[in-house]
Amino acid sequence: MKIFLWGFMGCGKTTLREKLAFPGFDFDQELLRRFGKADESMDGFINRIGWEDFREEEFNLFNNVLENSESGVFSLGGGCLIDQRFRWKFPNGSNEKLIWMKTPIEICWERVRNSKERPLVQKGQKEFIALYEQRLDFYKQANISSDSEKEIGQIVTDAIGQDL
Repeated sequence: MKIFLWGFMGCGKTTLREKLAFPGFDFDQELLRRFGKADESMDGFINRIGWEDFREEEFNLFNNVLENSESGVFSLGGGCLIDQRFRWKFPNGSNEKLIWMKTPIEICWERVRNSKERPLVQKGQKEFIALYEQRLDFYKQANISSDSEKEIGQIVTDAIGQDL
């Protein structure tokens, strides 16, 4: 079973994935590990390679995960599955689940507003909310959605537990 945690920046994807401690990885961290320079921040990495190349590497990584037969929990970047230049395959097979973490935008903003690691936050709250609204229809395409971390954790645990 492959489970993809998805949602806007600051919704808690990475935190929940780490709490659950199942195999898998955070996409941003994995891309930085693979292609970043030593001690490079995500902001520095994206500034160095550009958004287009970042999204292309994100797309390639996503397809590699789908083709790999290993189970795991993966936290996707907030913009993953959205860039229309790529032909994203939404995870919806019997061995895949896409879970939208519907954390309220106000909570997301409070969690990330002081972050120097997130280039999209630097534009301010108004732009942050506008970006969320642009992505909302994409997020709604997820197989499962919830605003409860506890409920999502249980869904993930039940699904992965069937695979072990």
